[in-house]
Amino acid sequence: MPLLILIPILGWIGAWVRFSKQSFTQSAIQSFSLILLILYFSALLSILYWGMFLVISMGILFLLFSKEEYLRILKKGDNELFTLCLFIVLPVLFWWIHKDSKLFFWDEYSHWGIFIKHLYYTDKLYDLESNVASRYPPGTALIQYLFIRNFNFSEGGIYLAHFMMILVPSISLFNYIKKNLIINYPFIFFVIIYGVHALGNGIANIYVDHLLSIWMAALLIQLLNFEKTNRILIISIRLLPCATLILIKDAGVFFCSRNPWNILFN
Repeated sequence: MPLLILIPILGWIGAWVRFSKQSFTQSAIQSFSLILLILYFSALLSILYWGMFLVISMGILFLLFSKEEYLRILKKGDNELFTLCLFIVLPVLFWWIHKDSKLFFWDEYSHWGIFIKHLYYTDKLYDLESNVASRYPPGTALIQYLFIRNFNFSEGGIYLAHFMMILVPSISLFNYIKKNLIINYPFIFFVIIYGVHALGNGIANIYVDHLLSIWMAALLIQLLNFEKTNRILIISIRLLPCATLILIKDAGVFFCSRNPWNILFN
């Protein structure tokens, strides 16, 4: 079932934690963005299936390689453990509720749903000859492809993948709560739920507009809170989420285009 894809994703995150010494939430954003880039460039090279195979197989190996990092998080028992629990528990609950859900809204039928079906059945990007509105970037469809390609086609699995696109940047808000301010946990939950439902498009659909604001917020949080480290890693901390923004929707270019050199190198 699509939920099993969380296993290699946890492997990539654990490897990033071990390599970068960053927090779980910071590493989740970076590794998730890196996975998306691997899928994207594999699709450009017409080897999308093998790119997906690489992500899954390497993720499982990384999980074995980084098990000490997860044991450390379990023993430490602070915000990292809380965000790790959110990362595991919330997708399980979401899958239990929405595993039989079906695409419902017009845009899900007119283009977003068509994109993932094209990827699922052809293992390649849509183009001018595929009768798909190809001006839309394939970012969310590639993540959905990762979650469902090795299983029976599941619209619930599509929703699960899209939920992960919301969850990964959202949990970064919990990373900086002080232990003595427990009231902040329900407050942040309220802010996320209100933002996604009242100001965004909700959780149980595959619209992408609100993903831009969530990922941009996560990028800004990382820029304000990342720990000092080597220059290459600092650039990746800023560059990878920007790539995700651009691959989510073409409007993501405008989120990253203001003072791009400052975003990358300052």
